[in-house]
Amino acid sequence: MYFLFRQNNFFSVFLLMVIMLLISVVNAMIFQIIPLKITTLNISFTSFDIPGIWIYLFYMAIILIQSFYLNQIATQFKLSRVASLTIALGYILLHFAGAPNFIIQQVVLSNFFLIYSLHALFNSYDKKVSLVHIFNIGLGVGIASLIYQGNLGMILWALVGLLLVRTFDLRETLLVFFGFASPFFLLSTYLYVCNDVSIYHSGIIRFDEMFGNWSGLLGDTWYFLIGLLAFIFVLALINSHLILFKTTSREKKFFSILYIQPIFSVLGILFIKPVPFYHFINLIPCCAILLGVLCVSFKRSLFSELILLLVCSLYITQLLII
Repeated sequence: MYFLFRQNNFFSVFLLMVIMLLISVVNAMIFQIIPLKITTLNISFTSFDIPGIWIYLFYMAIILIQSFYLNQIATQFKLSRVASLTIALGYILLHFAGAPNFIIQQVVLSNFFLIYSLHALFNSYDKKVSLVHIFNIGLGVGIASLIYQGNLGMILWALVGLLLVRTFDLRETLLVFFGFASPFFLLSTYLYVCNDVSIYHSGIIRFDEMFGNWSGLLGDTWYFLIGLLAFIFVLALINSHLILFKTTSREKKFFSILYIQPIFSVLGILFIKPVPFYHFINLIPCCAILLGVLCVSFKRSLFSELILLLVCSLYITQLLII
């Protein structure tokens, strides 16, 4: 499978879309389609009478778009030695192998804005970059946190990431905070003007859902998602010499941002109660980049094939046991 996506061409893109379609159909036939519920706003798609199949198709399209966006970022900033589609493939496979029956969740939607924030972080490496990119770092995390409250801890990841790519500047740090607070301020203003007291008084950030317990992590297949992501991060750390081989100081800083994200994802469990096991889906973007770059870095393609085979096997295993 790996050699089919080693090059970024029309055939590889077409094949990736076909694989996405096949997996989506199988997933829809076996797993129950669960309606979206945005934790921070307590709003469900079912309130608008949107059929579940349309919600499902919307999320499949979102995951596909996110995979191409993430792949484009890695190519633009030369994180991978070869311009391939392995990162996009890894991003899709990790969603279905880790939590196939929880694809329709607000954390998946929020990942788009975490990827956007990651893109802004990489752009901010240039010393002459516009301050708009600095603002967008916080803005992306803010919107992601608005959609899924468990992402609130990612603001610290954004600040630490900014310190990794740029020297400390109080004005830039405040700009990130302003970007982070902007979505909450704008939504609060809108709800206040519309006199929507029921939602406004309940709070955009649900403080009653903070500092929760871990019981929600113990889902039926929680060990698949957490174990898979932990395995890939550990494998990437062990083989960091391959990932960082012949990279510049710029790329090394970018990879440092990816390596530290799990710390702040774990910190996010303090902001939601109970902690859902799919919380760690917010690690999939960084994990997919590490997985894709690692596959390209191996001298023997056999190792890459074995890793992708393992990910596919986890998905098939869940189809058989659930």
